[in-house]
Amino acid sequence: MQLPAAFEELKRSWRTLAGATIGVSGGIAALVFYSFSVLTAELGTRYGWSRSQLGLAHMGYAFTLALALPVVGTIVDRRGALRIIALSIAGETMVLLALALAPAQVWLFIALQIALAAAGAATTPLGYNRVISERFDRLRGFALACIVSGNGLCALLIPIVTSRLIQAYDWRAAYVALAGIAALLGTSGLLIVRSEQPLSASADEAVEAATKTVAVSLWPLLRRPLFWHLLAGFFIGTLGTSGYVPNMVRMLGELGLPTSRAAEVLGLTGLAVLCGRLGTGLLIDKLFAPWVLVASMVATAAGLAGLAIDGTAFAVPAALLLGFTVGAELDILPYLATRYFGVENVGKVYGALYASIIAASGLSPAFIGIIADQFGSYRPALWVSVGMLIPAIVIVATLPRYARPYATSTLAA
Repeated sequence: MQLPAAFEELKRSWRTLAGATIGVSGGIAALVFYSFSVLTAELGTRYGWSRSQLGLAHMGYAFTLALALPVVGTIVDRRGALRIIALSIAGETMVLLALALAPAQVWLFIALQIALAAAGAATTPLGYNRVISERFDRLRGFALACIVSGNGLCALLIPIVTSRLIQAYDWRAAYVALAGIAALLGTSGLLIVRSEQPLSASADEAVEAATKTVAVSLWPLLRRPLFWHLLAGFFIGTLGTSGYVPNMVRMLGELGLPTSRAAEVLGLTGLAVLCGRLGTGLLIDKLFAPWVLVASMVATAAGLAGLAIDGTAFAVPAALLLGFTVGAELDILPYLATRYFGVENVGKVYGALYASIIAASGLSPAFIGIIADQFGSYRPALWVSVGMLIPAIVIVATLPRYARPYATSTLAA
């Protein structure tokens, strides 16, 4: 019996999907991001490193990654993804080991964080987005969501594992373990992807018919108004919301929640990010993706407004809506990059757009913190964020329809 095209895609390319999900889970976007706060808390306490010094390490990492992603994306588009990912896995592993073995000097720690961002850039979802987009069309949203869903599990597990390793041994042992996890997951995922059978001629032609575009350099793409339309919507939305995740416990404490309850709410945020990624992936394969994001952003604005009015009553729904939107943005962005600019250009376009998201995520905690410090409360910051979401919603809602439809033929196995 002939299966629907979407199920044929999954049947034909499930190894690629599984391998990419495992590989991204071992990348710097998962391991480094979710272990950083635990490790820096230990290093700051043990060696007396200041918050500003550790903040400089995070800023150096974030902005180096933002600069590296468009470059790596361009190389992936020109040379292919898998070879670049393999080199990046090796680089990530070596720098993590260097962090474990290096003298405890704050300037060296900052330098190695910068090196980690540069060396591991292709282990982020950027590396595998091109591979997934080449093999999935009708299930592309779901497939792109799956490869970042492992990050949601890492958000729950990596902080716990890192903390227990520090308690049982020390921070150096934690970095050695992270290097081992990066090598194991990264290499395993890459090998699974390589084990996938090449597309049959008919399947390849069907996907190509739906995704065929002309590969061009990044500069002509940057001159297209659509690129800046996308960037503006995602940048403003991220700047106004993502900073609440690292500030969640402190903010909810100031709004009246006990610390233990605030920590539980933060855990729900991580779960909501995972649900946002998977749920959005399924929705955007059926509905126009910008509308899905608009609905999520409207709900988040309502949740933040409720949090500003009564922090104790709206803490849980606001955290769930915020986490869902954060997850939705990271899923919808690569999907829109492929639909608007084509698979041939997804590396460079997504790299540039993802860089803006990272920059906004790096600025958002400080932006929100400055407003809170200025007024002595997080409530004014929450209202500012609600105000910022309004233009972001309008920008996303006015994105055009896709130029290229799905493949119309049933894909052969």
